[in-house]
Amino acid sequence: MGFKPPGSSDTAGTRTANINRMLNVYWLVTRNEQGEVNNPEEAVSRMDALRIYTLWGAYSGFEEKIKGSLEPGKLADMVVLSADLLSLPPDQFKDVKADATIIDGQVRYERK
Repeated sequence: MGFKPPGSSDTAGTRTANINRMLNVYWLVTRNEQGEVNNPEEAVSRMDALRIYTLWGAYSGFEEKIKGSLEPGKLADMVVLSADLLSLPPDQFKDVKADATIIDGQVRYERK
């Protein structure tokens, strides 16, 4: 249908687990929260889960021409993850860490 929902925590700090984007991706793909599977027919694909937090987030702010994907001419803001979410078993998503963040083309964080 063309709907491109952005990802968000939708919490004012009341559920601190929601600030963990990898946990959010895990919930989107598995529909499993706290050991209970909720509406599995509403699960999204791995690729759509990644789009929700990248390209579709940029799209929701009318910034898809400068953000949301790695392409020439776009801002070089990105995260380097400790594992490949496209091949990792979904139950391991919640354990993935940010190894590095790059903002404006410069490494701003490296996990030790």
